[in-house]
Amino acid sequence: MSVTSVNERLAALTAAGTSVWLDQIRRGMIEDGERAARYSAVLGIIAALDVPLVHFSVYWWRTLHQPPSLLKPGPASMPQAIMLALLVNVVAFALLYVYFTVKRVGVLRREEEAAA
Repeated sequence: MSVTSVNERLAALTAAGTSVWLDQIRRGMIEDGERAARYSAVLGIIAALDVPLVHFSVYWWRTLHQPPSLLKPGPASMPQAIMLALLVNVVAFALLYVYFTVKRVGVLRREEEAAA
């Protein structure tokens, strides 16, 4: 197998993951709630199956990716400053996610109360 064909397969794998993500966004355009939920569940399963493929593609085809620098056996090869920045950003995004979720739940409750 040539390097070109491997690169094409990786591009197809990435395109598959991106298309699943875009389809998940498009799900909001389906008006029937039950149908949208079923469609979303199927796409979520497909996306979950795509995650290990993308992860292991780093090991299988090394032409496009550097070796893992954080999630590998042994000590991480990242400088401490970068690891600290990564940790701060992960915590910040997690807190932002919780904040937006709480706000959304509040909006949904107010909409439900207004409809009743």
